[in-house]
Parts: sequence; structure tokens; C-alpha cells
Amino acid sequence: YPPLANLLFFFFSRFISPSLAESSFDLRLALQKDQRAIMIYLLFALLCVVIFSLILKNYYQQKNSRATAEVLSFLFIFFYPFYYCVERGNILLLSMIASAFFVFFHNSPSQKIRELSYVSLAFAAGLKIYPAFFGVLLLVEKKYKAALHAVLYGLLFFFVPFLFYDFGASLFQLIDNLLTFSQSNKAVFSFGSTSIMNLFYYLGDKYHSLGVIAFALSEVIALICAFLAPQKWQRVFALTYLIINIHSVSSTYAAIFLIIPFAIFISAETKKQNADWVYLILFCLLLLPLPCVYYYHRDWILAFFEMLNLPYSSAVNKLLAWPCVQFMFLLVALESLMNLIAAKKRGITLSSFFYKKRKKQTKKPAVTEGSTI
Repeated sequence: YPPLANLLFFFFSRFISPSLAESSFDLRLALQKDQRAIMIYLLFALLCVVIFSLILKNYYQQKNSRATAEVLSFLFIFFYPFYYCVERGNILLLSMIASAFFVFFHNSPSQKIRELSYVSLAFAAGLKIYPAFFGVLLLVEKKYKAALHAVLYGLLFFFVPFLFYDFGASLFQLIDNLLTFSQSNKAVFSFGSTSIMNLFYYLGDKYHSLGVIAFALSEVIALICAFLAPQKWQRVFALTYLIINIHSVSSTYAAIFLIIPFAIFISAETKKQNADWVYLILFCLLLLPLPCVYYYHRDWILAFFEMLNLPYSSAVNKLLAWPCVQFMFLLVALESLMNLIAAKKRGITLSSFFYKKRKKQTKKPAVTEGSTI
């Protein structure tokens, strides 16, 4: 973990006995028997739920009625990746909430709210590093000054916490930990992973080089889609894909970031197309908790998994995660390509294409997605 996350853990550790705080990773389950530790975590989880609900409520009130905003802000906390992180106590929960605040309100008419959103993004990146990808939105919208602010805040949240440790040694230790973590997740197939590399890990070591090429291409395409995609939720999804396509961090935990593009998707004020219903189904398969209907037929399911040389998994959401994410990415990439081709046919250059899109959005700030708080 980055030093900011460790500082947060250190703060909470001061409320429990030193023997528990200093226990090894193998003895971590002892925390579940300590009343103070449980109460501290419950308060933390409850605070996260309340903050996220308030963020969603403020976001949706700009686009829907007050009653609709309250209902939607309540339903979102029951998404599978969200309560999975709550159940596991993963700090990605807090990182996602901070990232969502940035994505929703970085276009707010209030300068204070905009600046707070940049701080929020820096805080999210300070906890888990990869939410920094969402900062590309500022480059897409040519808000270079705002991007500079976000970078400066990010550097503060990343390096200042090192001052509470042995700065140089801790920095090199973090780099070594990141490399070790990536290598430890190398060439391992796992359900729940949404990385394109997961397919090639299943096929075997001889396809590893092909998988690396596919991963690099998919990341480049996703970054291009962040600039070319016709709708904001698609651009945010492309940036989310950049995160959850990295195999070492791609897991059920990381799927919580898919809540951000989905929140923008259902609030979009554009006319719904047939493809939008496909997107809606894919989002539902990814985010809604799906019952394991085959759990009581475990014998023949185990035989089926063994026949395919796959590890057994009883979670339907994990089984559907990879195909749903990759299929949605393919659709977004195709839409982005068609959007660019249509612009070329109208004789619009690439630079003027971006400029006209932003100019159209600034004329009608009320209908831009997530523009106010």
C-alpha cells in the first residue's frame, strides 16, 4: 500500500490493543473477535455508505426529481462489488468514493467544489495509485490548469506521507512491493479477474507473449476511446477499463469502479438507442448480486469445471465478470470508431472534432453529465 493508506491504517490501529495491531497477517482473523476493532470498522463502513449516498444524491438531484435521487442513492449501496468491499473491509471502498466525487463534480460551476474534486482525486490516488487514470478526463476536456492542480495535489498526497517513515528506504520498499505484487499475480488464471490477460493465462504459458501484446493494445485502445467516445459515461468506462484490465489489480474488489460509469449512464439525458439496452444488461450482470442457482448441484458442476480445467467458483458475478467487461469494451471501442468515421465524413478534422464537442457542451451546461453539484 502507498504510505497514505498505511497512515490511515496506523490511525485506526491506535484504537485497538497493541498486541492486535502488531499481529502478523496470518493472525489477522483475531481482529474479528475484538469488540473495539469490530466497532471501529462498522463506524468506518457506515461513514463510507453515508458519504457515498450523499454524493449520489447531490449528483442525481441535478437531473432527476428529489424522490428519484433518494431512491437511486439508496439502491447503489447494494451493488455486488460495493458490499463485497464492505464485507472484506477493502480500502478500495474509500478510494472509489473519492474517485466518484471527482468524476461527478470536476465540472461544477463552483470553483471550491471543482478544487475539492481535484483534491479528492489526489486522495484516491494516494490510497491506491491507479485512480489517477481518471485525471485523464481533465486532459480530454483540455483543462490543463486543472490537471496541473490535480498533479500537484497528487504529489503532496503521495510523497508527504513518506516523511512519517524513512523517506528514501520506504519509497524503494514501495517500488519493490509493487513489482513483487505484479510478479506474484503473473500467469495465474482466476475468476473475477476482468483483465484480457486472464484468457491467455487460461490457455497456457505458450500464449503469454500474445497475451502481453493483447494487453498493451487494449490499454492503448481504451486510452484512445477516452478521447473519442461520444458519451461521457463511455469515456469514464474507458478509463475504468484501464484500471480493471491490469491483471495484478483486476479482481472483484476493483469492479467497484464500474459503479462510476454506470451512475453517469443511467442519468444521461440523451435519447436511448438499442445499444443502450445492451449496455444496461451488461451493467446489471456486472453489478447486481446474482444468486448461485447451481449451488445445490455442486457435484456435476465440479465435474464440469474439472473437464474445462478451471478452478471451481460458486459466485455467478465472478463467472460473468470477464466476458461482460470485455464485450462492453468492444462495443465502446466500435462506437468510438464509428463516431470518428462519421466526423471524418462530415469533413471535420480531429482537433476541430474535439473543439466542437466541448463548445457544444459549454453552450448548454444544464445538460452536461455531472456538471453541477
